[in-house]
Amino acid sequence: MNIKYHYLESTDTALAPNGNYNVIVSNSQKIILKTRNGDTKNAPARLFGDKDELGKREVENMRLQAIRRLGSLQIFVDEAHHSYGKTLEGTLKKTRQTIDYLH
Repeated sequence: MNIKYHYLESTDTALAPNGNYNVIVSNSQKIILKTRNGDTKNAPARLFGDKDELGKREVENMRLQAIRRLGSLQIFVDEAHHSYGKTLEGTLKKTRQTIDYLH
C-alpha cells in the first residue's frame, strides 16, 4: 500500500499527489474556488452589462486542479459552519461551493 501525506501549511506548499492513496490536509482557504473579474476594459460591456456579473468567473488554483485529478476523493470538513453558515437555510459558503465543484 502506497500512502502519501500532504500537509498544505502555506500557499507556497506544492501539491503533487501520486501513489495509490493520498491524504491531503489543508485549510479550505488554500484550495477554495475564487471569483475573479474578467475583462472589464470593454466599454460597451461596462456601460450596458450587469456590473455585478460582468466578467465574473470561478477560477481554481493549481492545488484544486491537482485534487480534481484524483481518482477517488473523500472530503471531511471539521466545522460545518464553514460549509453552510450558521443555518442550513442560508446561501452556500465558498467552502461548500468548492466541495460541490470537486464532485
